[in-house]
Amino acid sequence: MIIEKLNIINFSGTANTVIDLKNGINIIEGKNESGKSTISAFIKFMLYGFTDKAERMRFYSFGTNTASGTMTVSVNNGKYRIDRTYTEGSPERLRVVNLNTGMTENGITAPGYMFLGVPERVFSASAFVGQADSGNIGGEKLSAAIENMLFSGDESTGTEKALKKLDEARVRLLHKNHKGGAIYDMCTERDKLHVRLEKAKSDNAALIEKEGTLRETRAKIAENRTKLQDLSEKIQYYNAAKLYREILKYNELDEKANLAREEYLKFKSETEQNGFIPSEELISKLNDLDKRSAELESEYNKANYDLAEHNSKAHEVQLISSQIQKVSSFGGEDGIRNTLLRADKAKKRLSFFGYLSLVISLIFGAFSAVIFATPYADKFLERLPFSKSVSGIISGAVAVTFFAVMILMFVAKSNQNMIESDILLAFDVEDRDDLDDILSKLNYSHVLMTMHQTKSHEFREKISSLESEIAELKEETENTIRPIGAETVREAVSVVLKTMAKEESLLGNAEKYALARDTMGTRLSDEETEKITKILNGRPYAQESFNESETENSKKQYDFYSCSTELLEEKEKQLEKEIAILNATVEAPTALADSLLCLSRDIEKATKQHRALVLANEALNAAAADLRSSIAPRLSRRAGEIVAAVTDSRYTSIGVGDKLQMEYTANDGMNHGIEYMSFGTRETAYISLRFALTEILFNREKPPVIFDESFACIDDERLSKILMILSEMEKDGMQILLFTSQSRDANCAREAKLDFNRIIL
Repeated sequence: MIIEKLNIINFSGTANTVIDLKNGINIIEGKNESGKSTISAFIKFMLYGFTDKAERMRFYSFGTNTASGTMTVSVNNGKYRIDRTYTEGSPERLRVVNLNTGMTENGITAPGYMFLGVPERVFSASAFVGQADSGNIGGEKLSAAIENMLFSGDESTGTEKALKKLDEARVRLLHKNHKGGAIYDMCTERDKLHVRLEKAKSDNAALIEKEGTLRETRAKIAENRTKLQDLSEKIQYYNAAKLYREILKYNELDEKANLAREEYLKFKSETEQNGFIPSEELISKLNDLDKRSAELESEYNKANYDLAEHNSKAHEVQLISSQIQKVSSFGGEDGIRNTLLRADKAKKRLSFFGYLSLVISLIFGAFSAVIFATPYADKFLERLPFSKSVSGIISGAVAVTFFAVMILMFVAKSNQNMIESDILLAFDVEDRDDLDDILSKLNYSHVLMTMHQTKSHEFREKISSLESEIAELKEETENTIRPIGAETVREAVSVVLKTMAKEESLLGNAEKYALARDTMGTRLSDEETEKITKILNGRPYAQESFNESETENSKKQYDFYSCSTELLEEKEKQLEKEIAILNATVEAPTALADSLLCLSRDIEKATKQHRALVLANEALNAAAADLRSSIAPRLSRRAGEIVAAVTDSRYTSIGVGDKLQMEYTANDGMNHGIEYMSFGTRETAYISLRFALTEILFNREKPPVIFDESFACIDDERLSKILMILSEMEKDGMQILLFTSQSRDANCAREAKLDFNRIIL
């Protein structure tokens, strides 16, 4: 995973700060209290949020009780933007946007876990190296979390917990002594059912015989009732047909009217159940929502365009800010002018005394030459208290002394010239006139920078306000069109218009058929209509369809079968009583057989489950043991390789225990804890362990490795070697963020000819 951009809106003492990062090594350099630790904490906040209340209180923006910002990352050839805002007393707002598709990822609570596949605790203990905490990575909780992640991909799924649950499930099925558990209870119940089934078979012979006779009697009764039904229909058929001819037309129209009315009411009911009533007011509301949405969207796009145009001038403001910082570093405008003024005065004084010393030196030098070279000066020298040679020496010494003073004066003047040159060079100007031009524009630059920042804030506030209005309008629109079943407002208007048109059409059909029916003047009761419909059952109703003699014969047959059926029904009742008495004392063999079959199947299924649980328990125990035995050697080997590379193979035998404690083999052959090393070497060892943890734990995606003042106690030589190792990790797609307050890190990287991105805060 590569972090491309950080946009810190409000976080601790940092606000409205944008930092662009690159692949590979990024060295973020700044003075103490310049915000380095705040930036590294902001990265962890964007990936995992705050871990507790103390951390929230520490990194709230001063005076606002908020923490917010965005971070752009690239993962698996995809680009995402993480937006996170936390305000005291309000729910945290988190959004992960796929910049390739423009869609928001749903259900994300920890983007770090989504992208890297590890929880916050593992990330902080491996890839996130804060100030003075490089050794704070061990312990049972982290060790167990690493074992669980390597075993199941989830830090919360522990092998010990899984083994306990497997054993509990096995005991519930069958105890080790085979004298308890669900399988034992089911086997006992199966033996009892076998005994009851054998007894039921012998006791049910009479019951089976009577049940057979009852089935035959019921079959005969059913046959007679079928014949009686056929005869009754034939007798009633003629009378029903006569009535049916008279009312057929009325029933037809009545049915059509009712169907049309029901269709109208059903359609209207379904529409109302969806949560909306089609009307002109609803259409007007939908059109108004659509218009407001278009207006807000247009205003929002314009505000973003204005902000982008405004931000395009950020380079000019940065140049102005750089000039202001340079002026401040020299003590401000007054400080620069006073420094130059003092230098000018000092040069004048030094020039005067330099030339005066030169004149005095020349005078005494000439006097000395005259003494030694001209014999005519002997008369003059006789008046002096010294001899000729002594006078010449004294005069020469004075000349040399003042000549040396002259040289010192001009050297001091040269130093004053260098002060002026340093100031001109710092502001990259040719002469004092160009410098005065820059200083004269300083107040205007302050105003310009303040205006730019104020304008940016106004644009962002406007965009934020528009985003809130758009979100509220979108929610109102969705609440309005959701019951209609439409995706857009235009589609919702179309659905409402079609619904209104269909309701009007259905109501017109119902009224047309009802009017035609009522003009018939004859109406039968529902009971009579239902009776005639059942008798006819769709058969012909014309007069020529009936035979009078056949009807009389059907009546005689009806009387005969009625008498026979009454006798059979009495016999049925008697058999039912006898069977009921037997059923009260005898169990049904079929029910017992079914229960026995189901129980046997349950026993077989439970036995298979028990065998599977035993095998799973054994396999999980073996796998967990293998995993634990392999984690520590892998960490030891990789950490030892890194420590050996950094310390010129002085320390190679590095051991890592099951709780991530470290030890090494000294020259005396004894094993010592890591606390016996020097502080710098101990820091190197723990950093090496973090490298090894990162390589082993992050299988899904390589994380950005963050170092916050982690190399302060390491000398330059080892720092260069660590930077070389970081450069090798860069080749594997790993991004390095190195926060430091010194230029030493960048100098070492430059001397090692490493490719890196340097950012000065």
